[in-house]
Amino acid sequence: KGKVETIIDAYVENNNARFKDRKFIDEVKSKLPTDWGKFKKRTDSKNQNAYNQKNLDELRSRKQIIDRMLSDYNTNTKQIPERVLDYWLNIEDVDTDRQISDYIKKEQDACKQRIKALEKGKAPKIGEMATAMAKDIVNMVVDEKKKQKITSFYYDKIQECLALYADSEKSRLLKTILFHDLELDKTGGHPFISEKTFENDKSTYDLYKEYFTTKKTWIDKTFYSGEGKNTKIKITDKNSTPYTYWKLQKNKSSLDDWIRNNANGHTATDKKKPIDLPTNLFDNAIIELLQQQLQQHHIAYDTNAKLNQLMKIWWENVRQDKVQGYYNWDREYTIYDTKLQFKPNSKEKFADY
Repeated sequence: KGKVETIIDAYVENNNARFKDRKFIDEVKSKLPTDWGKFKKRTDSKNQNAYNQKNLDELRSRKQIIDRMLSDYNTNTKQIPERVLDYWLNIEDVDTDRQISDYIKKEQDACKQRIKALEKGKAPKIGEMATAMAKDIVNMVVDEKKKQKITSFYYDKIQECLALYADSEKSRLLKTILFHDLELDKTGGHPFISEKTFENDKSTYDLYKEYFTTKKTWIDKTFYSGEGKNTKIKITDKNSTPYTYWKLQKNKSSLDDWIRNNANGHTATDKKKPIDLPTNLFDNAIIELLQQQLQQHHIAYDTNAKLNQLMKIWWENVRQDKVQGYYNWDREYTIYDTKLQFKPNSKEKFADY
């Protein structure tokens, strides 16, 4: 067996059955300190990060303790499913009402910031405006199945038409895609756009301003009630609320439900699916190889250096290599009807091009 196959086999043998076994999960839990206080999962809000530095340090310390314990099982916290790790770390799920409230506040604040930037004469570039609108249009679709119909092909076309909206042909194509192909003005579509939205706007700038101004008004009317300290933010009608919003109301399954679903699957075909391998499964093996080569070449490195740091040192000092040559080739960009010649590294700073 090769090294890669050996690592994969070891992971499957060590972990696949364990995370379907409540007895094993509780066995590890019983060996952890009993005085660990509970952490309440929180979302980032405008005035407060999810966790302050003190709490982050505490969580990091707890992970180190768990890692030392898991070394007996030939695994580590990076390879543990989030639900199990939260249970061991004593982290409770985020409060759903708070999560929804924070998310809606962020959405409203984003609209305010975009509008304020326009008023100050700091409008984004046309392409950035188009991308922001395209992403938001998809994000605001109410029905999950209708949202899934917006493939990457449709998204790219929407973004292109928004960027070139001043072209009458592109503006017509945009309306065809949104309201004929995707039917976003029908039930389960977009909550506030229709063909009328695009009647008076002549440019991407005009459309961008109207779209996010309308969205802010829609958020205020749809989710906010009361004034001052009595202000409440909540979802009142799931049938007219974007899927991205109301999916936050879904209750997270209990640990026992998670274990049962992990063992048996949600559907009959789940067991036929391949095992999900952690993205960092090979990190330690690669780190060891890099450290060995650096030592052989008598090159100093920080013993606590992470994979990307070691790779950079190895690339420059052992392999003595640089980026591939084509990154430095002359190139030509076509922007609308203008062709721009670009010669990498011909200027000292990117701002000089």
